Amino acid sequence: MQAPLRAQPLRSGAARAASGAAVERGRFARILGAHILALAIVNVALLLLAPSDVPVLRLVLASALLWVCAYPTFDFIVTRPKQVPVFPVVNAIYFVYFALPVFLDTVELRGRRLDTPEVTTAVGLVFVGVLIFQLFFYTPLAKFVDMVPTVRIDLDVDRLVDYFLALAAITATLSAYTFVATLPPSLRAMSGFAQRFPLLFFGAVEMVWLRRGITRWQKIVWLTFYAGFMTCALGSGAIGQAVYTAAPLFFVYIAVRGRLPWAAIAVSMAVLVPLNHTKHAFRTEVRTHQLTGLVKIPVLFETTWNSVTSEKDFLEKMKDESANRVSHLAAFAYLIQMTPSRVPYNEGKSYESMLWFFVPRIFALDKPLHASGQEFGHRYGLIAYNDYATTVNLPQIAELYMNFGPAGVLVGMAILGALFRALYRLFNHPDGSDGTALVASVGFLAWLNVESEAAMIVTGAIVTPPTAAVVMWAATWLGVRLTSQRRARFA
Repeated sequence: MQAPLRAQPLRSGAARAASGAAVERGRFARILGAHILALAIVNVALLLLAPSDVPVLRLVLASALLWVCAYPTFDFIVTRPKQVPVFPVVNAIYFVYFALPVFLDTVELRGRRLDTPEVTTAVGLVFVGVLIFQLFFYTPLAKFVDMVPTVRIDLDVDRLVDYFLALAAITATLSAYTFVATLPPSLRAMSGFAQRFPLLFFGAVEMVWLRRGITRWQKIVWLTFYAGFMTCALGSGAIGQAVYTAAPLFFVYIAVRGRLPWAAIAVSMAVLVPLNHTKHAFRTEVRTHQLTGLVKIPVLFETTWNSVTSEKDFLEKMKDESANRVSHLAAFAYLIQMTPSRVPYNEGKSYESMLWFFVPRIFALDKPLHASGQEFGHRYGLIAYNDYATTVNLPQIAELYMNFGPAGVLVGMAILGALFRALYRLFNHPDGSDGTALVASVGFLAWLNVESEAAMIVTGAIVTPPTAAVVMWAATWLGVRLTSQRRARFA
């Protein structure tokens, strides 16, 4: 005989809410504990790697920068917003560029180790600057920022997958050549825009692929055209071009799946790290033989293959080259050492070209032309006065110091944080749609270029998101009407 079923009491709304809050608190505690444990392990490991002669204060500041830069990642994991995680990535880049070199002993400038008090000062300024950057991003200290409206772009991606695939193939074919062509400086900014828009359409198809899958032929077309587009990006000889071509698809994957694409990241590292070592030999080949166009692509892979197979210490050189590539602390420390004792403050002159950015060159033929990496190198004697081929990166935070000193770092990072918050509110808010996720994945790419000066980054970061939004809206509007007409024709 079965026991009589007991009626289960209905739980009130307040009880359910309390239970949900308890579950959420438990989840928060688990994530916080795992985050603290992981950071502690990483911090201890880095301290063990650090040379014994590094000053204690420098190690403390570098460790503090690790913990501060990790906070946006923790916040993103806890809140699980429907956002593209650009801000956490930017903060991680600040750690890699300005704290990691302390532990790996890669504070070098032009092959010489730099160990001066200014290195410690530079780490401290970055630490304070990143704190202010986060403060103005997470809190409405600049109240006018929260008056910015939010943009929502609704896409019927499932219905338009063939249309977006065709757009990806066409735009990638038309713009891929700009990676390897020799363009005049006045056209490089326009080519940068052209190289970003195919990624909007590749990302739209990727969303459908990740959610419900696409047909075999759609996968073949997508992979073929994206592989060709990426190959041309690699053929430019600039690793950054390849990173910016891959990053939007990584962001889309995170937005859809809620986790990192570890396999894709591993493959990307396996390709980009060796190319980062051989890019100098490749550029020498290009200059020596005056190569241009698609001819550069096989030369790049041939140069890399020769290095891998013939250099006995290839792995050691590759490791050193990669470590030095992401080290910008020495340049900042050297700038602090020279300014203003030997080189006067620039007093905002490096920002002059930003004022002309929105004026088309056709209306102002003599408007200032921004020479990326040239002015800083010449001004501080890092490159010869007649050398216009070599460039020296000037990170935005170092540029703030170069122009206005420590006060410039404090005020400038506050402005950047408020600007980031405004753009997030516009195009990357937590309740965003597929369209806004695509716009943010492409439009926010400029922010990843922490190593370059503001004239290159901020203007692009302001212009690219709304331009990408207009392109996405117009493409969707046209696609819906073409699809509707086609269905009506065959009805």
